[in-house]
Amino acid sequence: MTALAGIWRFGQTADVDGDCRRMLEVQRDYANSSPRIERLGPAALGCALYKLLPEDAFDRQPYLDLPSRRVMLADVRVDNREELLGALGLGPGHDTSDSELLFRAYSAWGDRLYDRVVGDFAIALWDEREQSLTLARDHAGQRPLHYHIGDGFVAFASMPEGLHALEIKRAIEPSELALFLTGVRRRGGGTFFQDVAKVEPGHFLTIDRSGIVGKRFWHMPAGEVRFRKQEDYVDAFREQLDRATRARLRGSNGIAAAHLSAGLDSSAVAATAARVDPGGRIVAVTSAPRMGFSGPVPAGRIADESAYAAETAALYANMEHIVLRSAGRSPLEAIEADADLFQQPIAQPCNYTWMSALNGAAAGGGARIVLTGASGNLTISAGGPRVLADFILAGRWLSWWREARSSVGTSGWRLRGVLASSFAPWVPQPVWKALRRLGPGDYGAADLSLVSPAWHAEVEALLKAEARASGGEEGSRLSRWRMLQTADSGNYRKGALARWGIDERDPTGDRRLTEFCLSLPPEQLLSQGVNRRLARLALADRLPESVLHGPRGYQFADWYETISRSRVQRQVARLRESSGDDTVLDLDRLQHLAASWPDRGLASLDVIGTYRVALLRALAAGAFERAVRQSPVHPGSGKSGVAGQAAKL
Repeated sequence: MTALAGIWRFGQTADVDGDCRRMLEVQRDYANSSPRIERLGPAALGCALYKLLPEDAFDRQPYLDLPSRRVMLADVRVDNREELLGALGLGPGHDTSDSELLFRAYSAWGDRLYDRVVGDFAIALWDEREQSLTLARDHAGQRPLHYHIGDGFVAFASMPEGLHALEIKRAIEPSELALFLTGVRRRGGGTFFQDVAKVEPGHFLTIDRSGIVGKRFWHMPAGEVRFRKQEDYVDAFREQLDRATRARLRGSNGIAAAHLSAGLDSSAVAATAARVDPGGRIVAVTSAPRMGFSGPVPAGRIADESAYAAETAALYANMEHIVLRSAGRSPLEAIEADADLFQQPIAQPCNYTWMSALNGAAAGGGARIVLTGASGNLTISAGGPRVLADFILAGRWLSWWREARSSVGTSGWRLRGVLASSFAPWVPQPVWKALRRLGPGDYGAADLSLVSPAWHAEVEALLKAEARASGGEEGSRLSRWRMLQTADSGNYRKGALARWGIDERDPTGDRRLTEFCLSLPPEQLLSQGVNRRLARLALADRLPESVLHGPRGYQFADWYETISRSRVQRQVARLRESSGDDTVLDLDRLQHLAASWPDRGLASLDVIGTYRVALLRALAAGAFERAVRQSPVHPGSGKSGVAGQAAKL
């Protein structure tokens, strides 16, 4: 990984070198090498490398090409190195860093580079002749890149704090925080800070004196993958997963950690890592509740997945299995300790609590790489009732009828849910909301209950805009693609590097694997009532039967044992003391929930949605808001802004 920074001031005499150095200095936690800066005309670009790959020994960026008057930086891991080396006429194993490889590729192909590179990247290119700055991020946003357009200058940095080292005030964007409280991720380039924007995943943008031009380079795959035999689908799935996992083991130095649960995604990644690197050591870490826990969990879920994970680990001689029990760790402590680590609030405090413990254990065991299956639900193990809509969108009504009927009996789905999911693309939003209220509850649904009443109207308008942006006829394929675009894990990846020295890598989010999974015909995801059909067939060569067809886990099942009513009340009281009159939090509602902390019904969707999800998310938002309010504010006019200042370039 690499910390990036750069600034373009409209005048040759400005101290852009000093500006760039300050921006890198505040991002030093993301680097283990000295910063390097290149000035070309009125712009300076710099980076500080965190060496993780073998080829990082050859990294000499920033790369300057004097004939073309261009400078390039890249925070990158290229996963199709050999392919690019061959296309550029370089021999296999050439002593070229990944960043230099991108520089050579841009010189050869220009903006077509983004369609040819596979991997995680954030790129910055200054063209002095054109007086333009180009910024780009990979398809899934695994590497962050932020920017600011001000009066007389443009600046960019990996993380917002790099920009705040300049004369840019550090203040929360309240509308973004209010929307966060609902659990909805907004599309676009907004961030949690005023006057700071981000490059959207799968986009590149060019900034010049006339303004900003952005362009999407990663699109929803067109058409379907079609093979003659079922075995061909299985072989292709395995090939894609093997390649994606092998690429993310580069630089592991013989040891890598992996999350391992009873689910298909993490199990598939950990097992595949052990298979493709038989000489390496895979430290598989499983989160589990305290010993002896027997508390309630949602229907159809299991609290302790360690026995299932152990069955997977037992299949591989090079896999070391570690069970990490909760041991009283509390999400209340986690969100306070790391309130501003990611320069955005922690979205899922319970998940973050156990994941941070796993990262700590991995780092303590000597691993620098942790493999996850974070995108798996949207790629390798996609399925569920929403797939039924894909049959209808394809005009395959007979297949839809057969699968709908089979799913009610075989998968245990309710008829009401099957019909609602099948026709969701055509149901008006008000009707869809009414149908959801008739159901058993959904702790992932948008909720304004913890948003300050003063912000309800604005947030409702934002939610309607997001609903309109999702389009009309949207089946599971398009909805999964949209969710992959909004997940945007870049800040979390950088935070994990700063906190634990860990590089989190997700094979299930690989671009080629993702495009393959999004192109699968619906019968590969759902057939004869068998959900996740292809995944179960393809993973049969590497996972035990108990995991392939076992129950779903419920991680951090003993979360409520680590939280007391009094602790929540104290945390809410702290928020009331530190919050200003303009807070987006409904502090009265928070106080009421804290006083009404439940003693029963802890496995119901209503309690989970209200307390485990919404309340803890609001406390995380409040902790982030307090951290920003209490931190030093860099001097600035407060008059600049990304949207409003583009025309002033």
